[in-house]
Amino acid sequence: MNVVVCSVGWLKYYQGCDEDGEYVRPLKGGSFNDEEPGSEQYNFRPFDGHCLGYVQPPGGGSVLHPENKFEMSPSARALENVLVIWLAPATNQTPMKSKRRIVGWYKNATLFKEMQAYYSDDLDYERIYYFKAKAEDCICVPEDERHFISDLTLRSIEYFPPEKAKNIQAHIDYTNSYDVITLSTGDNEKEYLEGITKHEAREFKTRNHQAVQDAKELHKQKNNGRLPCEVCNFDFVRVYGELGEEFIEAHHNIHHAKQGERRIKTSDLSLVCSNCHRMLHRGKDLTVDKLMMKLVKSR
Repeated sequence: MNVVVCSVGWLKYYQGCDEDGEYVRPLKGGSFNDEEPGSEQYNFRPFDGHCLGYVQPPGGGSVLHPENKFEMSPSARALENVLVIWLAPATNQTPMKSKRRIVGWYKNATLFKEMQAYYSDDLDYERIYYFKAKAEDCICVPEDERHFISDLTLRSIEYFPPEKAKNIQAHIDYTNSYDVITLSTGDNEKEYLEGITKHEAREFKTRNHQAVQDAKELHKQKNNGRLPCEVCNFDFVRVYGELGEEFIEAHHNIHHAKQGERRIKTSDLSLVCSNCHRMLHRGKDLTVDKLMMKLVKSR
């Protein structure tokens, strides 16, 4: 196995700086990070289903030279199936004591000799990178769980071909043992591991809660103070009593997630129970009326 170990600045999520108002730039990432965020800030933010990893090449250059360590043609532009282990130095500003620790890794990654650029219309500028892996093969260790202390001394990047990978076997073993999905039990029943903390940065559309509240009030006026589902007539109060008071879900008749900034009216909302709401979003081009007809036919 070809292994690459990279040292970058310390961030909580690597989804972009200041995601949660804490770190405005990577800590201990070198002189550039003293004033500006580096491209490693996005190392674990998925783009088109992939993570794009950046590390500053030694000497401030723009080209990595894996051909000097790995078996690859000097003319080859990339090397496949690489394990990339990311280290960062903890500081007194993080929950950890000041030592370089494993903050994450890419498995089955592609290593590019020359800097690559990714751009799409929803980004404010190009993302530059040297490593690419499927997002499902990338793990960012939660900040308060970064307990693996590395004894490696490196400026930014170090190559470990198969014959030298044994020198960092503990690092490799850690990446293999961390994300276990199933465990075998004596009675042949599988146990499933849950609770591993992973972080994602997402965009979301805001809702106008006043419009929802006004729609509820109008719906109660039409139904003698009740809030029945407009599709199946389910009433949360009748079934759950006090627990169900004032509960109903608001469905945007024009798919909320597909729209940009716009004005809405209460008539743009339908008030439905949780089950019908899920079905409305599950069906393609399904409206309240169409779902109601499906319900009538099923009865």
